[in-house]
Amino acid sequence: PDGHIASIFTTDGQVRRAGLETRPVIPIYDSPKPPARRLTLTMSVLATAGVAIVIALGQSKADVMRAALHETDAATPVGELLRRAPSSLVLLDRDAAGLS
Repeated sequence: PDGHIASIFTTDGQVRRAGLETRPVIPIYDSPKPPARRLTLTMSVLATAGVAIVIALGQSKADVMRAALHETDAATPVGELLRRAPSSLVLLDRDAAGLS
């Protein structure tokens, strides 16, 4: 429901940091979900993939996916990825699509 991808969370400027980073991998020291310390691919790596594939399941993902797909300024990692990726495939179940 928070729109995070690949250990890039909306909190503490992580989207901005991961988006501006030139290294392919960066450490995350304060993840809001366990474990607190982890590594993640940066947005520059994720957004240059041939196809960015996003899978979201469950009603708790409906609002964030609606925003990511329909708002050009969605301030979430998934929204940023979908804006930047040259090609994407989004797979949603009925609940995440808001059809239930």
